[in-house]
Amino acid sequence: MLAETNLSNWRQATKAAHQALAHQAHTEALQHFLTAVHEAEQLLLHRAEDLPTPRIYGFTCQCLVNCYRRLGQMEQAFSTVQRAYWRLVDIIEDPCLPEVLRRNGLAELRHHLVPALNFLQQWPEGVVESQRLLNHAHTLTVRRFGVAPAPNVTRH
Repeated sequence: MLAETNLSNWRQATKAAHQALAHQAHTEALQHFLTAVHEAEQLLLHRAEDLPTPRIYGFTCQCLVNCYRRLGQMEQAFSTVQRAYWRLVDIIEDPCLPEVLRRNGLAELRHHLVPALNFLQQWPEGVVESQRLLNHAHTLTVRRFGVAPAPNVTRH
């Protein structure tokens, strides 16, 4: 029941955010995306196997990062990427979670957040931390699942 409420709230917030973006109301969209991220985090806590919760979370965080970028708030964008990255790592490494959720968390880490980290490397303050997280993603995917890293993961 609670998961359904969170999913409904997430849908409403995401829809409102995209409508605001269509009208170039980036500040309003930002507020809706913040609400959507909160609802997506709540969905993650439900640990429901029948919902694509890591995908919902990754997608929503990516939208929030893009909104921060449009507003020129690179520090907030980077902070959001970091929080999302470590939240997905927590999912991937939680032995109590079903394997399907852990693999979905890894897929979202590779699909949404690794490209965002690559983008943030273009920002001088984000270079070192982005590279550290990219290296961690490489190590995590190889060590944990024996999966080759995404093609855009570089090691220095």
